[in-house]
Amino acid sequence: MSAADPEQPEYPPWSSLHVGLQHPKNLVLYARRQANVPDGIRVVVLQAAHYRDPVVTIAVERMDGGRLELDLNDGDDPGRLAARIEAAARTLMAQQ
Repeated sequence: MSAADPEQPEYPPWSSLHVGLQHPKNLVLYARRQANVPDGIRVVVLQAAHYRDPVVTIAVERMDGGRLELDLNDGDDPGRLAARIEAAARTLMAQQ
């Protein structure tokens, strides 16, 4: 789904979220919503099981094979992370 999908409910702006909701998994969900990902690419949120110090990784995958994993960076916000997801998707599409 793209950011223009009318079926998606509106998210409040990232900066207006309570600090308790600005956790890595929500960051990925916000970024995925903003990212323009072509058909044939999926974005998967991977989270380590430890609840006190979760490690969130993003897998950007081509449906017919190929995968890139992205780690979250300290300075990531939804826009920056969306750009990194889009770049990974372009790289995977170029590898076809």
